[in-house]
Amino acid sequence: MASSKRSLQKRNVVFLVSALLFALAVVGAVTSLISNSSEAKRRYDVLVATDAAGGDTETALTSLRSYIYGHMNTSIGSPTGVYPPIQLKGTYDRLVAVEQEKVRTSNQTLYDEATASCEAQFPAGQLANGRVQCVSDYVAARGVQAKTVPDGLYKFNFVSPYWSPDRAGWLVVAAIMLGINFLLQVLLELRLRAHIRHIS
Repeated sequence: MASSKRSLQKRNVVFLVSALLFALAVVGAVTSLISNSSEAKRRYDVLVATDAAGGDTETALTSLRSYIYGHMNTSIGSPTGVYPPIQLKGTYDRLVAVEQEKVRTSNQTLYDEATASCEAQFPAGQLANGRVQCVSDYVAARGVQAKTVPDGLYKFNFVSPYWSPDRAGWLVVAAIMLGINFLLQVLLELRLRAHIRHIS
């Protein structure tokens, strides 16, 4: 009987240590997963700010992409539900503005040429309608159209792995292993208590 009580005391210590280790692993895993998500969000915010300011978006994008691909629980979801969630709107809008300005400048020069050409064909004494149509036809025939800037080149969606060999990943593995061990300890504890009740 005394031997059974000593066994129960030893089992209680093992059970408590097992429970403590399991709890620490779970807390560590959850904390690390939250930290991964927070760091991904911070890098995303840096990218958005860099894009808005017209900075080096390539470096910021590479930093975000490599972090997401190397860490679990880091996928970026847009708070507005926009898909894909990573969009370099500032870069895209600036490229569109440059293209439109190039077209405007080119067409302004062309419009001046058209006016000079049509004034020669329709002197001031003739009907102005002919000159207006001439200018319109001249610009339509030779005018430059804005090239479409493909927006798909400035939209991204990086997906994090289900598991990664970082701090969070190893703590998740440890929590699973210690959880299995804890369940075994619970079963052994219950079995020992049943055995003591049976013999007493």
